[in-house]
Amino acid sequence: MRSQRSGAQEAEPGDRGRATIADVARLAGVSKATVSRVLNGSSRVAPGTRRAVEEAISAAGYVESWQAKSLATGRAGAVGVIITEPFDEVYTDPTFAAVLRGVHDRLVPTPLVPVLLQATSEAERAKAVRFLERRGADAVIHLTPYVDDGLLPQLEAQGLPTVLTGRVEDAVRRGMSSVYSDDVLGAAMAARRAAEQGRRRPLVVVGPPDNPASRERVEGYLSVLGAGSTGGDSTPVVTFGGWDETSGERAVRGALSQGARFDVVLAGSDRIARGALTALGDHHLSVPRDVAVIGFDNHPVSAQTTPALTTVEQPLRQEGRTAVELALDLLEGGAPRLEVLPMRLVVRDSG
Repeated sequence: MRSQRSGAQEAEPGDRGRATIADVARLAGVSKATVSRVLNGSSRVAPGTRRAVEEAISAAGYVESWQAKSLATGRAGAVGVIITEPFDEVYTDPTFAAVLRGVHDRLVPTPLVPVLLQATSEAERAKAVRFLERRGADAVIHLTPYVDDGLLPQLEAQGLPTVLTGRVEDAVRRGMSSVYSDDVLGAAMAARRAAEQGRRRPLVVVGPPDNPASRERVEGYLSVLGAGSTGGDSTPVVTFGGWDETSGERAVRGALSQGARFDVVLAGSDRIARGALTALGDHHLSVPRDVAVIGFDNHPVSAQTTPALTTVEQPLRQEGRTAVELALDLLEGGAPRLEVLPMRLVVRDSG
């Protein structure tokens, strides 16, 4: 304890007795630049070095001055998180909650805070652009770049470090990084599971037709169980709608009322799958004996249904954490890049 107090006393020659970055660097035996990287949450610091700096910060009693840092660096100390989906969808779809949780988790050890920017309407987009033009954020994470209405070109023109969570073909050309899971491969996993069980007549139910995730999941399903593909013996029924439970229930009821013959529902989300279970139960069809149901996302609801859902797991929290990593890398001068995260099939009772 004595040596710690002694070290702390040596580390207090800064202004008005406050410890400085130089004092922390001296205690940790590293450069001031390394201390700055730790304070900024950089991923370019070895774990052992990070621990040594954090211990020195604690021993020295160093407290970062946000006002001084902002004046010195010109940084706002914030990451703007843009969402262009409708407000209600953001707060009812657990996908967004999972990604946002990952963003939050990764920002905790950094000095940066998340600022949520709703940009659904034209007025909201204009407000978000003005906020970013005033440099209210140091970087941007765009959670829904597939529903953008012209915001991407404005972000590109501003030159802010920008990360997109979702597949955007020209992201790197625009100078932006991107992180996403491969929906085509994930959907193909689900369809292969159905094919292995001898299912040949899928009912595909996904979200809006203008959403890339819908189109790519349909592509993945039909690559395995489409007409003319290996294992497919009829023209599949494909229904577009919303990602919610009501959309799944409505699609299955509609297909049954029209006499469609199907032995597996390939649902574009777990919420759609849950609605499908309701409709099948009301028509006295047993799952999975009569019809299998396979969801997508592996949200908590998938394990709470009866029967529990087989589903494709997206690493959504990891997607949020990776988005922050990419943003931090861009802030440090790194080059834009793509990160594609793996999916896995979670097998339960429904198929």
